[in-house]
Amino acid sequence: ISADYFGGGPHVNPAVTVSMFTLGKCSYTDSFVRIAAQLCGGLVAFPIFHEISNIMKWEAFGGPEFNMDKDDYATAEAFLSEFCATTLLMFIIYILNWELHFGKHHYIIKQTLTAAAIRFLIEFFPTAGPAMNPMLATTWYVFGVGKLYEYPKEFEHYFVYWIAPMLAAILASVL
Repeated sequence: ISADYFGGGPHVNPAVTVSMFTLGKCSYTDSFVRIAAQLCGGLVAFPIFHEISNIMKWEAFGGPEFNMDKDDYATAEAFLSEFCATTLLMFIIYILNWELHFGKHHYIIKQTLTAAAIRFLIEFFPTAGPAMNPMLATTWYVFGVGKLYEYPKEFEHYFVYWIAPMLAAILASVL
């Protein structure tokens, strides 16, 4: 919320940036820089937050993942789950940011409602985690699932956590 407020709407989700590019609200160069910055921000923030949670003895936190070895349909199910959740997230973002106005406290209300909607989508679409944010899924893998500082080697990770949200963002934008 702070990054969005003080940064003038920097987008913290590559899928949102792809949607804004599709809608003509940011250029290709702007989109590329935003997505690179989002990934870099996640790679810096994740280990810091993880260390703070260890120092404070907070409960361990998890991230998005699915069992690729479960069966032949696990990847397809995870893809569909991530795709549907991200499509709905885009519509929620559009409605809260462009259609509804909450007066003087618009910003804090829309961010709170967005956070609540994200929590609902996570509970409603549990198959892939879900991330609904490619940066979160990748940084979780780098620091939480894979070998430390190693990017995912499996195509399934990119198929579920990058391709599905990007296609969902484009579809939501077109619709």
